[in-house]
Amino acid sequence: MRGEVRGVPAADQTRFPVTGRSLTRHDSAHVDNPDYAILSHVWGKDEISFQAFRDKTYSASLPAYAKIRGCCNATLVSNIESVWIDACCIDKTNSTELSKSINSMFRWYKNSLCCFAYLCDAKEADHPSGSRWFESRWFRRGWTLQELLAPRQVFFYSADWKILGKSFILALERMSWALKYVTNEPEDIIYCLLGLFDVNMPFLYREGAVRAFRRL
Repeated sequence: MRGEVRGVPAADQTRFPVTGRSLTRHDSAHVDNPDYAILSHVWGKDEISFQAFRDKTYSASLPAYAKIRGCCNATLVSNIESVWIDACCIDKTNSTELSKSINSMFRWYKNSLCCFAYLCDAKEADHPSGSRWFESRWFRRGWTLQELLAPRQVFFYSADWKILGKSFILALERMSWALKYVTNEPEDIIYCLLGLFDVNMPFLYREGAVRAFRRL
């Protein structure tokens, strides 16, 4: 069944300035269409929300603005027209949309042309050994697990959007990292695995990780 995922066209003339061009949000990119990139990142305190993006009430001085702009630059350099960014493409005030989006997340990452993994605490100087940027918080957050496993390609970027490398790690090795992953809510460590097991179920926060696991 075809669904829809909001995308950010990387060459529209109405929004974020990117290499002399601007960006906007649109609702027409189908998840079955492979021509979009997708961002994987650890959320900061001042992410640009769906409402702020839509109403243009964000500040260009926010680190989140620089992150989105850097992501869109990477998209343009990769000759891809659209990029999906969870913070500004999901309306978190709509519980129905939020639940549907989380249940669709694995599929959206899987169907993307490529994934940009943004390591906000990694420096280009850490390349090429990779030993230091593998200490990034990105590798310890629960929701990034499926974002690492699902896409066909994952490109890692430093805090200033310099390419660090491409993921060639075997799935079994990556799965072993799950033991190190941390989530904000106890249930999230279960919910973030739904796509891996091709399971769709409602989110019941405060039920605890054990009950969530039993429902899984």
